[in-house]
Amino acid sequence: MNDRPKISVIVPVYNVESVLERCIDSILDQSYRDFELLLIDDGSSDKSGDICDFYEKKDMRIRTFHKENTGVSATRNLGLKKAKGDYLVFIDSDDWVDRDFFQKISYSFDQYDIIFFGLQCLSAEGKVIDFYQPRNENTTESPLSQIVYSLFSIGLLGYMCSMVVKRSIILHNQIFFREDISIHEDSIFCYSCLKFAKTVVALDYKPYMYVVYTTERETLSSKTPSNYYEIALERIRIMKEMQLAISMPDWQRGNIIDCMKRWTYQRCMDWAFMQSNRSESIQSLFIHLHTIEDFKMQRSVKGLIFKLAIKLKSPCIMIFGKKLARIL
Repeated sequence: MNDRPKISVIVPVYNVESVLERCIDSILDQSYRDFELLLIDDGSSDKSGDICDFYEKKDMRIRTFHKENTGVSATRNLGLKKAKGDYLVFIDSDDWVDRDFFQKISYSFDQYDIIFFGLQCLSAEGKVIDFYQPRNENTTESPLSQIVYSLFSIGLLGYMCSMVVKRSIILHNQIFFREDISIHEDSIFCYSCLKFAKTVVALDYKPYMYVVYTTERETLSSKTPSNYYEIALERIRIMKEMQLAISMPDWQRGNIIDCMKRWTYQRCMDWAFMQSNRSESIQSLFIHLHTIEDFKMQRSVKGLIFKLAIKLKSPCIMIFGKKLARIL
């Protein structure tokens, strides 16, 4: 194996024995060969660790690491520390990629600090249920702020599986995944990398197959921690820092921050509605989120009620508006 491969592929592994081989095989089958594959076993209790060891013996480009279970952020961080390649690619162990993925992004190597591309969202049965596809843009022809704004507008900005990062950006600026949070760690890492990027390209290409296993309600209840508002506010703060670093125009900055504030409020309120002490939870969020009340809402009955409830700090109006929205 090349001591300095062009690409380091980081795959966190945890209890995915039924789909892990599909992921690894899609990487080993790449038409572009100059890469290393880092399989980081996060203390799996099934046969995932054994599968990693088997593949390591099978292909010299693979390095396997086993660790105690500490979560995906710590697992990715170990991969960052062990990687040797010029560029870093992140692939989740239950997903897979197109055979020409590495080949197509390789044309952008040594020209760009970060390479963005699209992804396809698939059901567990393999049916395409959605996709994200950027338009071809690069910093040679467009401002970095415009590319970032375009990616945000289509909902793609912040997915680690939709970007390739030059390793020197991470090394020189000591960028790592936050290990104290379990949500939005991807977004915060992405924005932090963009703060230091000078050259970026977005490719009109969607090689990544992202598998969606849970329903929206299951995801909301299981992935929204009680301190979600703190994490969301930190995400907004990092976004603001990145916007300043890349000199994003005021109108673009405002639109993005408005969206993020609105999403934060709506998700926090959705979480509060699932709590047994609904009114108390909503009232508490009014207090915690007071610094981001100044966002614009779409012109609708639901939007007007939502903003009125926030302005009056009224759980009753918020509950009424939620019920009315279901009827409408």
